[in-house]
Amino acid sequence: MKVEETYLDVLQNIESAIANEYGNNASLKDRDVLEAIQELVRQYAAEERRQRSIPSVYLSPPSHAVFESVKEVCDLRLGRLEHNAMEPVGLGELLACLKRIRSSIQYWTKRNGSRGYLNYMTPFVSLVEEGL
Repeated sequence: MKVEETYLDVLQNIESAIANEYGNNASLKDRDVLEAIQELVRQYAAEERRQRSIPSVYLSPPSHAVFESVKEVCDLRLGRLEHNAMEPVGLGELLACLKRIRSSIQYWTKRNGSRGYLNYMTPFVSLVEEGL
């Protein structure tokens, strides 16, 4: 079964965080989001492999803002934050979601330019948040 069918809610949570950052910073580009997502994949993969130290984060300010927002959502979905009523997902499932988003960013950037992913994804997130 496809990631987007099984974990649609997780993907929507992550993309909502990305869309919020885009709303806060209109100069954000797909590459900023891609760098943040790649860093999150690297960190959670290191954790999954039980490495003793998690890699340090060195990102540009726009990428770092996306990284922090998405990491908070990821930690929420992993069940790491207090007052979480959501069913936690496993680290492997979260990594699959992040990798799916990464491939979506790469596809839409290649197809529609430097904000292809952001401009494609944002209207869908808005519709979901409005309950349509």
